[in-house]
Amino acid sequence: MTSAAPATRRRGAGIDRRRIVEAGFALLETGGLDGLTMRDLAARIGVQAPALYWHVAGKADLLALMAGRLYADARGGVPEGG
Repeated sequence: MTSAAPATRRRGAGIDRRRIVEAGFALLETGGLDGLTMRDLAARIGVQAPALYWHVAGKADLLALMAGRLYADARGGVPEGG
């Protein structure tokens, strides 16, 4: 009988655009626009910076995703016909 080693979650596992955008907002809040770097973003998520580029093309793409999220959140808060 063999026993399987318990599954361990890799650091940064489950990285996706939603998680990247949330971390981007956190960095923006603490460091401003200049503090929002891909390297710092990767460190916050727990991955190497190149891993981010599978999900976003760069800082401009990240900012566009963040702007889209702000717009969607604001639009969702407006009552129908308002």
